[in-house]
Amino acid sequence: MKIFTNKFASKAKQFYIGIVLVGCVLSAMVYYQAETIKRTSSTLMEQQIPALRDIRLIETYLVKQERLLYEYYATSKRELYLIDFLENHVRILALIKNLDQNHSTLALESSLSDEFKSGLDLALKLHENLSSSSTSWDLAREQLEQLTELQAQVMGHLTNAETVISNAVDSGYKDTESNLHTTVNIVFLFTFAIVLVSIYTGRYASKFIKLSARNERLALFPTRNPNPIVSLSANLELNYCNPAAIAMHKAYVSDKHSTPIALLSPNIKQQLIDTKQSASHVERFYTQLDNHYLTYQIHWLQEIDAFDIHIRDVTEQFEAERSLEYLAFHHPYSKLPNQASLETYTNELISLEQPFSLMLIDVSHFKLLLEQYGLSGANECINAFATHLSRSANKFSQQLKSKNKLTFYHIADANFVVIYTEQDCSTTLDDLLKGVQSRLSQAISTPYGEMRMSFNCGVTRYPTSNDYKTLLLHANIALEEAVKRNIPYAYFDTESGVKHAQQLHIARRLDTAIEKQQFELYFQPKMHLKSQTINSCECLIRWFDDGEFVSPAQFIPIAEHSGFILPLGEWILDSAFAQAKKWHQQNLNIRLAINISARQFTQQDFVQSIKQRLAHFNVPAHLIELEITETAIMDDEEFGISVLQALSALGISLSIDDFGTGYSSLGYLQRFPVNKLKIDQSFVRNMATDTRDQALVLSICQLAKNLGLDIIAEGVEEHAQLKKLKEYNCDLIQGYLLSRPIPANEFEAFLAKGVSF
Repeated sequence: MKIFTNKFASKAKQFYIGIVLVGCVLSAMVYYQAETIKRTSSTLMEQQIPALRDIRLIETYLVKQERLLYEYYATSKRELYLIDFLENHVRILALIKNLDQNHSTLALESSLSDEFKSGLDLALKLHENLSSSSTSWDLAREQLEQLTELQAQVMGHLTNAETVISNAVDSGYKDTESNLHTTVNIVFLFTFAIVLVSIYTGRYASKFIKLSARNERLALFPTRNPNPIVSLSANLELNYCNPAAIAMHKAYVSDKHSTPIALLSPNIKQQLIDTKQSASHVERFYTQLDNHYLTYQIHWLQEIDAFDIHIRDVTEQFEAERSLEYLAFHHPYSKLPNQASLETYTNELISLEQPFSLMLIDVSHFKLLLEQYGLSGANECINAFATHLSRSANKFSQQLKSKNKLTFYHIADANFVVIYTEQDCSTTLDDLLKGVQSRLSQAISTPYGEMRMSFNCGVTRYPTSNDYKTLLLHANIALEEAVKRNIPYAYFDTESGVKHAQQLHIARRLDTAIEKQQFELYFQPKMHLKSQTINSCECLIRWFDDGEFVSPAQFIPIAEHSGFILPLGEWILDSAFAQAKKWHQQNLNIRLAINISARQFTQQDFVQSIKQRLAHFNVPAHLIELEITETAIMDDEEFGISVLQALSALGISLSIDDFGTGYSSLGYLQRFPVNKLKIDQSFVRNMATDTRDQALVLSICQLAKNLGLDIIAEGVEEHAQLKKLKEYNCDLIQGYLLSRPIPANEFEAFLAKGVSF
């Protein structure tokens, strides 16, 4: 046995010496190949792959740079440019410089210098535009488009550079693959020799080498991953954490004696159990560390009885979402909850069947605030009112020790809503409204000094109004009633609702009537008192909807409120001019008086439209008379007088309609280039018996004579009125005593018959 052993040992020694010699030769060859692979891999790992990473990082920063400028355009936050954008730009330049140092053939710094210079100049111009007091949004959008085009050019250069490096990486990969192939062949020969000794040893050795190579490659993934990765045992012991996890722990956790497990939720143990029991063995969770918000995904690896946890910082995303959510439910100026919040809250109360009152508050004279202080100043005043409103209501409620709950909402520029849930009966809604109204009647402090801000309030209740839209509609109806009656607040009632529904119905019918021209002009004669002759009349619109007469007193105010008065006024002018032309061709020299609404009168092209109609219908100007109210003229005094002067220059007769019900200022009247004053029928109606009305009519007649104007009295229905008007030297009359408004053919017959009292 000893001889055999020695012989076997000798042969084994000889064999192993041979194997060692062969191994040395093969090792030398492998060493040479390995050095080649090492050089190639070194170039890949130290230069080319980092260069690809830097290029992609530059592309990421470029995308972020564009997003910052668009966000700056959307929010006008100057720090987005002055801090974030410029810092981002510096990072890009640093990365490009580093790329050029490692890859001088790319020459990115020189090839991109023009684009970056142009981009930086454009960004600066965009900043100057957005930060100026008079921002040009069209220019801003054009600048953003130019920046986007420049970025596309830069991206093109980067893509070319990436292609060059990718080609180099592919070439290096192919060289490495070739060298590895050669090495594998050598190793295969060496392995084959060893297999001759022991096939099992060689087989397991080969598997071990391959497994080691794969594990070494896989080990690079968590180590170089920029996101923190933590591996825990089933007993919550830390098995592994990558450098990114260590860096995050060091930055976010003050306790330096803790481990990266401190980055996770205090409830991590239960979370691990939940993940282990889940069907997918993967769960996502969130946690907060001071001002940082983290999300992490837990993976249960059953085969190794461990948990892999991938952590990501989502602070920026979370804060952006929270900011957007806040803006979606709060007014941008007052920061009070907005209409979206109001709808959510009221729907919650309705679902709970909780009775409550909704108060819609409108701050008066918001337009005046805009004219005096501009949009920003007006909003500051409204914000001061909002603060005073909430303080006053809350203070009043606290003083009464009421359990009733108040919530405030800013739903439009000068509109607020207060929701009042009545939990007890100690404080009634009337008590609250009176108390708040009393406090709000006091002067409040604004950026422009002490100011009294009047308001009106419309109130409705749930379940009287049983859904959100109906609540707002009914509150608005009540608000309109409060404004109309000039009282601080009004409650919605059924009568107001019916009236509003009727007005809405008429408005809808009116739209169709205008489209189908379902109107007709009627004419009411005007008679000269001295000569008892008729050479003029007033045009009055009449609406017959499927044979039903709709009173102008009903639809004219609705037309003015809804904006239909403009197309309606155009139809009246066209129809009146066409009738004037027809009568002129029949040698009936009848002057037509046409009522002009305030909205028509203030149109910039109104004078031009009258001039064009005179030419188009070939009507002499003296046959046209325009009746205009004082209010229409005085909405903008200088503009109104200039329009009157232009109309007078055309030869058109002008009269002030409803004189005495508007401004009625002699100072204004003497500046109006008008021909007639028309006494409102409210003064004529009772003048036969009311001495005060007699005095007013007499004064107006004397005033007109002193100013050289003709005087017209409308609404004359009694002979006693006619007698008084003759005594006061009134020039013309119109009214039912003479004739009702009648169609054109009946008016012609009326002229032929003549006047007989």
